Amino acid sequence: MLLKHLFLLVAITASNVSAIANSQQTVDGINVLTKKTLATKQAIDNYNGGFTGALLVAKSIYTAHMTSENIRKNMDSSDPFDGEDGDRTMDAYHQFAPVLLDTLRAGQQKAPLFRTSGVAYPAQAMISNLYNEKGRFEDSMHGQLSSNHSLMIKPSVDIIDREFKKTLDAFS
Repeated sequence: MLLKHLFLLVAITASNVSAIANSQQTVDGINVLTKKTLATKQAIDNYNGGFTGALLVAKSIYTAHMTSENIRKNMDSSDPFDGEDGDRTMDAYHQFAPVLLDTLRAGQQKAPLFRTSGVAYPAQAMISNLYNEKGRFEDSMHGQLSSNHSLMIKPSVDIIDREFKKTLDAFS
């Protein structure tokens, strides 16, 4: 009987350590995504027209997209993030959201230059793919966070959604 309880305790402890590691990986990933998104904003800010400059922006968008996808896959294989894990994940998202909003708005401002340079259509396609990834990412977040945490990030999610749509419209 004692051996059975010991195995149960080890299993519960291992499960909790795994959940903590996965939530920490998610937080670390969101922090990396924040940096990659900031690099994308800088690439957009530095864009002065032409195809070559657009390639640098495209590379930045692609890198941010792949980072988001990797975080999402990690979240999908994790246990739910409750309590402090949810708080840390939500806090990381709240730090990420304004950087993403600034990046989307920078894209809106540069959209006419992308159109003039003849690269608006491919840029719009990349932004559309990123918008779709954003939806999958949010679905994963909602699946991992408590309903209370999800409600706390909903205003940011809604604002980001509107800005993505404005950005897509600016490139059409």
